[in-house]
Amino acid sequence: MTDAKLAPNLPGWMVEHANRYLSSGGTDGHMHKPTQPGGAPQHPGWYRNLVANPDVEVQVGTQKMKARARTATGEERTRLWQGALKFWPPYADYQLKTEREIPVVVLDPVR
Repeated sequence: MTDAKLAPNLPGWMVEHANRYLSSGGTDGHMHKPTQPGGAPQHPGWYRNLVANPDVEVQVGTQKMKARARTATGEERTRLWQGALKFWPPYADYQLKTEREIPVVVLDPVR
């Protein structure tokens, strides 16, 4: 992950946050507290990229792993969405600002 490449068109705050996370090996910057997002009529680019290319490498804190992304549906999505709302309640307001269902992505580890 040390050779991770950032998209060239990221806003400055994203670049700063990602660089802090990457340069610390995941010990700093793994919890980001963004401001509440506005509504969006389409899924964001990161989600469309995961749908097109579900095989990913992720780092959580200092732990790195390979995973395959998938969109949760049905009861699983409901359960995970409720957990997300407990973690960051403003997600509920975000959902109210858009007609699309906010996707919940699951990363299944692969070996």
